[in-house]
Amino acid sequence: MDGNFCHVALQGKVHIKDQVPKSLGAKTKELVTPCVIEELTKLGPEFSGALYIAKHFEHRRCGHEEALTPFECLSSLVGAFVPLPILSAFF
Repeated sequence: MDGNFCHVALQGKVHIKDQVPKSLGAKTKELVTPCVIEELTKLGPEFSGALYIAKHFEHRRCGHEEALTPFECLSSLVGAFVPLPILSAFF
């Protein structure tokens, strides 16, 4: 998950852990990376709710010494560390 996804879900009062699996018709695992958390922290108080949500998802190490954008970070993980097919949501 990236921060914008969490932010928009919060604004729309969408409970990600319930609604994403229902929408996809499959079991899901919500993951964030340190790059995602860092960006949300930098975005400030407007994104504090999204940061709170993201901190409750499973954290996946990305290995980036310097934070990348969430898009770059999550894109680098697709196929690299994830053995199962995944769906990445980017806004």
